[in-house]
Amino acid sequence: MIKPLSEVTRDAMELSVDQRLSLVRTILGTTESHPAPTHEVDQAWEDEIADRIQAVQSGQATGRKWDEILKDIDSQLSA
Repeated sequence: MIKPLSEVTRDAMELSVDQRLSLVRTILGTTESHPAPTHEVDQAWEDEIADRIQAVQSGQATGRKWDEILKDIDSQLSA
């Protein structure tokens, strides 16, 4: 029996960050329009993520609240 998407989503959100990233990679790897990334691509993304985390932790970069970002997107789409 196939679970409803809402239930699958709820279950996925209970996974650790690493497990969710692995799940996303697996799902993207099964789509025709997104070929499986190479080791070099995976490494480049891991390096980029580490650089961004370091920038936030050191104060070189700051974040914004998700609800503010969504409001900006809604505003741009309705214009």
